[in-house]
Amino acid sequence: MTLLGLKTYLSQRNRASVAEIATHFDASPAVVRDLVGHWQTRHRIRAVGGKSACGGCGSSCRDGAEDEVYEWVQS
Repeated sequence: MTLLGLKTYLSQRNRASVAEIATHFDASPAVVRDLVGHWQTRHRIRAVGGKSACGGCGSSCRDGAEDEVYEWVQS
């Protein structure tokens, strides 16, 4: 997974969750978040969905990666 790969993927799809990106690139959600952070600081990616509040149900939620949605900002 590279910065250019993330840019291409997200600009073509417009929106994707951390889980979708991680699955596409066979990467961990932590790696995806690091690369998303790079593009966020350059105002090219913005968050459009936040983590849902955890109710402490005890189920495995994969750390909220399904709820974190980002979109590519067209210039």
